[in-house]
Amino acid sequence: MGPKSRGWVALHDSNPESDPKIDLNLLSHPDDLKTLRNAFRVVQEILHSDRMKAMMKRPLYPDRYLETDEEIDAYIRAEANHAYHPVGTCKMGTDEMAVVDNRLRVHGLANIRVADASIMPSVVNGNTNATCIMIGEKAADMIRHDNMSSKNSIAEY
Repeated sequence: MGPKSRGWVALHDSNPESDPKIDLNLLSHPDDLKTLRNAFRVVQEILHSDRMKAMMKRPLYPDRYLETDEEIDAYIRAEANHAYHPVGTCKMGTDEMAVVDNRLRVHGLANIRVADASIMPSVVNGNTNATCIMIGEKAADMIRHDNMSSKNSIAEY
Protein backbone atom coordinates (compact mmCIF):
# COMPACT_ATOMS: atom_id res chain seq x y z
CA MET A 1 0.00 0.00 0.00
CA GLY A 2 3.01 2.32 0.01
CA PRO A 3 4.68 2.17 -3.39
CA LYS A 4 7.95 4.02 -3.76
CA SER A 5 7.70 4.34 -7.54
CA ARG A 6 6.51 7.74 -8.71
CA GLY A 7 4.88 8.61 -12.00
CA TRP A 8 4.18 11.94 -13.59
CA VAL A 9 1.53 13.97 -15.39
CA ALA A 10 2.30 16.65 -17.97
CA LEU A 11 0.42 18.68 -20.54
CA HIS A 12 0.36 17.16 -24.00
CA ASP A 13 0.18 20.57 -25.68
CA SER A 14 -1.46 23.97 -25.17
CA ASN A 15 -4.90 22.72 -26.22
CA PRO A 16 -7.07 22.38 -23.08
CA GLU A 17 -9.08 19.65 -24.84
CA SER A 18 -6.03 17.41 -25.26
CA ASP A 19 -5.55 14.50 -22.89
CA PRO A 20 -2.60 14.88 -20.54
CA LYS A 21 0.53 12.76 -20.80
CA ILE A 22 0.49 10.26 -17.94
CA ASP A 23 3.28 7.85 -17.01
CA LEU A 24 2.46 5.73 -13.96
CA ASN A 25 6.07 4.54 -13.84
CA LEU A 26 4.92 1.31 -12.19
CA LEU A 27 7.62 -0.81 -10.56
CA SER A 28 10.36 1.72 -11.30
CA HIS A 29 11.62 1.52 -7.72
CA PRO A 30 13.30 -1.83 -6.97
CA ASP A 31 11.67 -2.07 -3.53
CA ASP A 32 8.23 -2.21 -5.15
CA LEU A 33 9.15 -5.22 -7.27
CA LYS A 34 10.80 -6.91 -4.27
CA THR A 35 7.66 -6.39 -2.16
CA LEU A 36 5.42 -7.82 -4.87
CA ARG A 37 7.78 -10.74 -5.45
CA ASN A 38 7.70 -11.62 -1.74
CA ALA A 39 3.91 -11.38 -1.66
CA PHE A 40 3.66 -13.47 -4.83
CA ARG A 41 5.78 -16.21 -3.23
CA VAL A 42 3.48 -16.36 -0.18
CA VAL A 43 0.31 -16.48 -2.30
CA GLN A 44 1.84 -19.04 -4.63
CA GLU A 45 2.64 -21.32 -1.68
CA ILE A 46 -0.93 -21.10 -0.47
CA LEU A 47 -2.49 -21.63 -3.90
CA HIS A 48 -0.28 -24.62 -4.68
CA SER A 49 -0.84 -26.31 -1.33
CA ASP A 50 -2.57 -29.70 -1.35
CA ARG A 51 -5.63 -28.27 0.43
CA MET A 52 -6.13 -25.52 -2.13
CA LYS A 53 -5.49 -27.82 -5.08
CA ALA A 54 -8.28 -30.08 -3.82
CA MET A 55 -10.74 -27.16 -3.96
CA MET A 56 -9.75 -25.69 -7.33
CA LYS A 57 -11.68 -26.71 -10.43
CA ARG A 58 -9.01 -25.46 -12.83
CA PRO A 59 -5.41 -24.23 -12.64
CA LEU A 60 -4.92 -20.60 -11.79
CA TYR A 61 -2.84 -18.24 -13.85
CA PRO A 62 0.05 -18.69 -13.98
CA ASP A 63 -0.76 -22.35 -14.43
CA ARG A 64 2.63 -23.51 -13.18
CA TYR A 65 4.74 -22.89 -10.12
CA LEU A 66 7.25 -20.10 -10.73
CA GLU A 67 10.63 -20.94 -9.21
CA THR A 68 13.09 -18.14 -9.83
CA ASP A 69 13.08 -14.43 -9.06
CA GLU A 70 13.47 -13.80 -12.79
CA GLU A 71 10.32 -15.82 -13.62
CA ILE A 72 8.33 -14.11 -10.90
CA ASP A 73 9.59 -10.64 -11.85
CA ALA A 74 8.71 -11.22 -15.52
CA TYR A 75 5.22 -12.39 -14.53
CA ILE A 76 4.69 -9.40 -12.24
CA ARG A 77 5.92 -6.92 -14.87
CA ALA A 78 3.59 -8.46 -17.46
CA GLU A 79 0.52 -8.61 -15.23
CA ALA A 80 0.77 -5.85 -12.61
CA ASN A 81 -1.53 -2.88 -12.94
CA HIS A 82 -2.69 0.02 -10.82
CA ALA A 83 -5.88 0.22 -8.78
CA TYR A 84 -7.25 3.37 -10.47
CA HIS A 85 -6.75 5.61 -7.44
CA PRO A 86 -3.88 7.89 -8.44
CA VAL A 87 -2.94 10.66 -6.05
CA GLY A 88 -0.36 13.38 -5.72
CA THR A 89 -0.55 15.27 -9.03
CA CYS A 90 -1.13 18.54 -7.11
CA LYS A 91 0.83 17.65 -4.01
CA MET A 92 0.26 19.65 -0.83
CA GLY A 93 3.35 20.95 0.92
CA THR A 94 6.09 23.55 1.02
CA ASP A 95 8.81 21.89 -1.08
CA GLU A 96 9.53 22.72 -4.73
CA MET A 97 7.27 19.90 -5.98
CA ALA A 98 4.25 21.09 -3.98
CA VAL A 99 1.37 22.67 -5.89
CA VAL A 100 -0.88 23.69 -2.98
CA ASP A 101 -0.19 24.96 0.53
CA ASN A 102 -1.64 23.55 3.77
CA ARG A 103 -4.87 25.48 3.14
CA LEU A 104 -5.20 23.94 -0.34
CA ARG A 105 -4.39 27.22 -2.11
CA VAL A 106 -2.44 26.89 -5.36
CA HIS A 107 1.02 28.40 -4.91
CA GLY A 108 1.31 31.64 -6.88
CA LEU A 109 -2.38 32.01 -7.75
CA ALA A 110 -5.04 33.96 -5.90
CA ASN A 111 -8.41 32.42 -5.01
CA ILE A 112 -7.71 29.00 -6.51
CA ARG A 113 -7.77 25.84 -4.40
CA VAL A 114 -7.55 22.13 -5.13
CA ALA A 115 -9.56 19.77 -2.93
CA ASP A 116 -9.32 16.20 -4.19
CA ALA A 117 -7.01 13.15 -4.14
CA SER A 118 -4.40 15.01 -6.16
CA ILE A 119 -3.28 16.99 -3.07
CA MET A 120 -2.23 13.84 -1.18
CA PRO A 121 1.59 13.79 -1.04
CA SER A 122 1.50 9.99 -0.93
CA VAL A 123 -1.01 7.16 -1.25
CA VAL A 124 -3.21 6.47 1.77
CA ASN A 125 -3.44 2.88 3.07
CA GLY A 126 -6.94 2.26 1.85
CA ASN A 127 -9.50 3.41 -0.64
CA THR A 128 -9.19 7.12 -1.35
CA ASN A 129 -12.95 7.79 -1.16
CA ALA A 130 -13.17 8.54 2.58
CA THR A 131 -10.01 10.63 2.44
CA CYS A 132 -11.42 12.67 -0.46
CA ILE A 133 -14.62 13.29 1.48
CA MET A 134 -12.53 14.52 4.43
CA ILE A 135 -10.48 16.78 2.15
CA GLY A 136 -13.69 18.29 0.74
CA GLU A 137 -15.14 18.84 4.21
CA LYS A 138 -11.90 20.43 5.44
CA ALA A 139 -11.70 22.63 2.33
CA ALA A 140 -15.27 23.83 2.92
CA ASP A 141 -14.40 24.72 6.52
CA MET A 142 -11.25 26.59 5.47
CA ILE A 143 -13.07 28.52 2.74
CA ARG A 144 -15.87 29.42 5.16
CA HIS A 145 -13.31 30.54 7.75
CA ASP A 146 -11.33 32.56 5.20
CA ASN A 147 -14.48 34.26 3.91
CA MET A 148 -15.56 35.18 7.45
CA SER A 149 -12.05 36.46 8.26
CA SER A 150 -11.84 38.56 5.10
CA LYS A 151 -14.99 40.45 6.09
CA ASN A 152 -13.27 41.54 9.31
CA SER A 153 -9.68 41.97 8.11
CA ILE A 154 -7.36 41.64 5.15
CA ALA A 155 -7.70 38.27 3.38
CA GLU A 156 -4.86 35.75 3.65
CA TYR A 157 -4.14 35.94 -0.06
